[in-house]
Amino acid sequence: MAEPAILRQLFVRIGLTQAVADTIVDNHNINTIPTIGLSVLTDELEIYRDHEEQWTEPSFLDIEITRNDWNKTFRTIEESLTNFKGVHGCPLSYTIRVATAIPADPDPSTDYASIEDEIIARAPIVNAQGDFVATFRTDNTTLWKLLSALFKDTVDWTDIKHCARTKDGRTAFFDLKSARLGAQYTNNVSAKIERHWLALSYAGPKRNWKFDDYALNHKECFLLLAELDDYQECDKQTRVHKLIDQIVTQELDTAIDMIIASPSMGTSFDESVAHIKGFIGNREDTLVLGKQSCDGRHIASVDTRHRPPNEWHAMPKDERNTIMEERKQKKRKLENGNKKDKTTPKDSGAGKKTDKKNGRTTFKELKRRIAELESKESART
Repeated sequence: MAEPAILRQLFVRIGLTQAVADTIVDNHNINTIPTIGLSVLTDELEIYRDHEEQWTEPSFLDIEITRNDWNKTFRTIEESLTNFKGVHGCPLSYTIRVATAIPADPDPSTDYASIEDEIIARAPIVNAQGDFVATFRTDNTTLWKLLSALFKDTVDWTDIKHCARTKDGRTAFFDLKSARLGAQYTNNVSAKIERHWLALSYAGPKRNWKFDDYALNHKECFLLLAELDDYQECDKQTRVHKLIDQIVTQELDTAIDMIIASPSMGTSFDESVAHIKGFIGNREDTLVLGKQSCDGRHIASVDTRHRPPNEWHAMPKDERNTIMEERKQKKRKLENGNKKDKTTPKDSGAGKKTDKKNGRTTFKELKRRIAELESKESART
């Protein structure tokens, strides 16, 4: 027969209130189950029976303590605890659930990804008087044994050893989390990230700093801040404002004005980035910086003749830059006897994870890190 905790949640899933489900389980009055829910109950019990037949409980928390990323360590502990069962079959991770009370009605099953998540959310920790229930006290002791075995011979033991006498695993977990990810940690890390975020700027493409690098660095900053506990992260509109406010080239003013005027882009970081990238791409297509070949002869695509000062200053800045670049190319070609320009430095950073000159993470590595952060944020929400 299925564990009582599983039965309680299954009864709720088929439409019974929590009180009725508790009464049925406590009194074993199976005849009171509505007929409409019998097939659903049978199917889900079959799934659980098959799952439990193949399941073997581990004997200890086999995880690596990552001290340079305590968020990852605590997430791994929580995920690993789902592999341990309490006295009534609940995944032991319910013991470190933030809320001690169960969700208030209505709490539809459709809000949960699986029945296991539903059980974790609804497993009782305290009674109506706020006292710990007997099942939780037993499971809390089991949690302590697992945590003490994991941290006993480490430098982190000093932060939880005060729980050894009472074998209070829940308190030990949250005390350690507070020590490693508490207010001081949040302040220090957030200040460091915010300084980096504020220092970002884009004045046009450079050898190792394109718009993609600028945008991905922005995204990494706000995703890292979102991971911090008790940090008031900025809203979607502020993310976009930071992106456009730190662009210091006038060549993107038109694109920025369109973002400001658009209700959708004004609150969507990804949409704003895509718009600016599209604008840059279209602009590059219209500016011809090289030469075109026609019948074997090289014809200048830009009129490089000298102009009177009033005519020169009346021209758009990007057009003046194009003419100046064309003149430089002509001069280099004459100096080198129409040979290929060999003064362009080779990109020595290809294939490496960081640029040695400025220590920036390469575009490929940064994209990988952003993907990891986005998956974490999706799991968190």
